[in-house]
Amino acid sequence: MFAALGARAEDASMAREHYQNGVALFDLGQYHNAAKEYEEAYKYKSDPALLFNIGQAYRNGNEPAEALRAYRSYLRRAPEAPNRREVEAHIERMQKLVDEQKVTAPPPQPEPSPPATATPPATTTLPSSPVVGTPPPAEKAPLYKRWWLWTAVGGVVVAGVVIGVAVAATTPKDAPAPAGAFGVTF
Repeated sequence: MFAALGARAEDASMAREHYQNGVALFDLGQYHNAAKEYEEAYKYKSDPALLFNIGQAYRNGNEPAEALRAYRSYLRRAPEAPNRREVEAHIERMQKLVDEQKVTAPPPQPEPSPPATATPPATTTLPSSPVVGTPPPAEKAPLYKRWWLWTAVGGVVVAGVVIGVAVAATTPKDAPAPAGAFGVTF
């Protein structure tokens, strides 16, 4: 009996943690990740309100098929929901978007067949003297493969770390926060 109570408490704790993560991600506009966190919370606590949150996150993240699924599940689990009309309006809009995506989606292209290989000539004649010409131009390495770029980036990172350590070492622990900044304490 005590094990079951402990498991339920742990499930509630996990649900709360995923829900809070989902709220934070939703507030940051990371709707797909927020929906995933709400889904994880729903695995631990099957509250229909989480299905509504999942639908909202997917709708805001422009994923209408997933939003449609979540909204329908919400109404199935909470048929007397006080926001039923609002959810039904969302379902209608999401269904239109899904239907439009099906119509405007290009048909799948057949895979191209491999090019026919040319058969080599039966005999090859070599010139009697070597062919003299200009060598092919040397290919330039892309910018991200140049040593000097990464040396400069490393120098900037090292300078930033040194400055940060110097500021942290010389700032008193009880110094007030700069004007216009929010003080956060943990």
